[in-house]
Amino acid sequence: MLNSADEVPSGATLRDDVCIIGGGVAGLTLAAALSAAGRSVTLLECGGNDDEAARQDLSEGESVGQPYDQLASGRYRRLGGSSHLWNIDLGEGEVGPRLQPLRPLDFEAREPLRECGWPFDFREIEPYYRKAYEFLRLGTFPDDVGRWVDEHHPLLPLDRAVVETTLFRFLPRERFTGELPEELSASPSVRVLLHATVKELVARPGSAEVEAARVIVSRGHEFEVRARTFVLAAGTLENARLLLVSRSAQPTGLGNQHDLVGRYFMEHPHFCAGWMLPRDPALLGRLGLYRLHRNAGRPVMAKLRLSEGALRSEALLDFCVGLKPMWRAVPTRSVKALTSLKGSGRPNRIKELPVALWEAAADLPGIVRYAGQRLKERTGRPLQPNVVKLNAMTEQAPGRDSRMTLSENRDALGQQRVRLEWRLSRQDEESVRRATAILDEELRKSGLGRVVANEEPFDGVSGGWHHMGTTRMHTDPRKGVVDAHGRVHASPNLYLAGSSVFPTGGFANPTLTIVALALRLADHLVRRPAAVQLAPAETK
Repeated sequence: MLNSADEVPSGATLRDDVCIIGGGVAGLTLAAALSAAGRSVTLLECGGNDDEAARQDLSEGESVGQPYDQLASGRYRRLGGSSHLWNIDLGEGEVGPRLQPLRPLDFEAREPLRECGWPFDFREIEPYYRKAYEFLRLGTFPDDVGRWVDEHHPLLPLDRAVVETTLFRFLPRERFTGELPEELSASPSVRVLLHATVKELVARPGSAEVEAARVIVSRGHEFEVRARTFVLAAGTLENARLLLVSRSAQPTGLGNQHDLVGRYFMEHPHFCAGWMLPRDPALLGRLGLYRLHRNAGRPVMAKLRLSEGALRSEALLDFCVGLKPMWRAVPTRSVKALTSLKGSGRPNRIKELPVALWEAAADLPGIVRYAGQRLKERTGRPLQPNVVKLNAMTEQAPGRDSRMTLSENRDALGQQRVRLEWRLSRQDEESVRRATAILDEELRKSGLGRVVANEEPFDGVSGGWHHMGTTRMHTDPRKGVVDAHGRVHASPNLYLAGSSVFPTGGFANPTLTIVALALRLADHLVRRPAAVQLAPAETK
């Protein structure tokens, strides 16, 4: 059933078996799986069924580290969560997110992530990736890129021991914006409450066991939900914020006895790694597989990634690039050397002058070619693609000081806002540089072309709305907030769902793994005996 929290009397108490906080991808998936297993669920969603500016304002906060303008725009307070923001345009209607599983290497404690592995390996989650494909109606897992190859969508002939083609599937966003909310609204075992903002989780006196979620609808209108099991599924930043503001059992916040809640925030840095200059211009017409397209009616897109062997041998972070044909006058090293001569009379430029002159003189044909390209650009006429832009998405190494904390500023409901300090490291940038160099080497060996690398790859870097970390998994409470099933170490009945529990993030968009982990958590919770059935509100 679907109701507004406004209809619950102030001071009332609701009781249920499982209380899920958050109606996005993780919360909806978990609620659907528990409902199918016969469990009764109350799902609390801060937003409503429409875009509400006052609700969205609750996501505003401070960004004090690497500039991050997606702090509020990357979160959406509405039933369906951030799935409403999936707006990739296929030219014939919008589709949802890119879907790809993390690969076996991503779960390992490997160099350069020796202290950051997952508490289980790929074999543990693989059955749930299969279930996720079924749940999302994508067909059979795994997807072999070979089944999507044909004469119009050929593979690039690269050495797969070093660089390989990997496939992304796309999900119609209606699965989470329409279908699941409707299914849950019709379920007699699920109570969905909109406009229900959780103020804090209240623990039993002298214990870290959660006994109630305190809900605020508006100032002066509050009630509580009591349940046997609580699951935070409100997103990476909100999961951590709710733990930090819940101080009845732990002065620093639930699960935060080792100062880990909010730490290890990760994103997938998105940036231009450089440009591929094809040896044969005809190559630009053979990249159909690597562009967003429909095959057998399904939206798919391939990208290039480094093989697991290459990542291990070089101790690199996971890395992939999308290929975008476009027109661009690409400044080569010799062009940049010539450009640097401007203003070279200044004292700090004098010593650079001989090197710059030598590099400029070494490639006069390249300089002439670049000048011709710039002249073409200035004609204003549409130009045919001549290069391939390398749109990179890479793994970020978890860093303790890349973190979310609480701001001193408060929102309209009196709650402390989020303060995010996103930090990228030298390791992140060095890994990107080496990965791009390896790609260049393989493109040259294959005769396809070469790469002109972006000398400052993180200049203008952005995130992909892929918030991860802040409540990461680890078997040791001193190194992680939750255990291998997502249970907060110090709390016997509090679980976390979503990408906040990721110890590492690979490069793949997190949606598919979020769904797989939610289905896995549902199986775990179903094995626990039910205690409370859906009950009407009790007024204190």
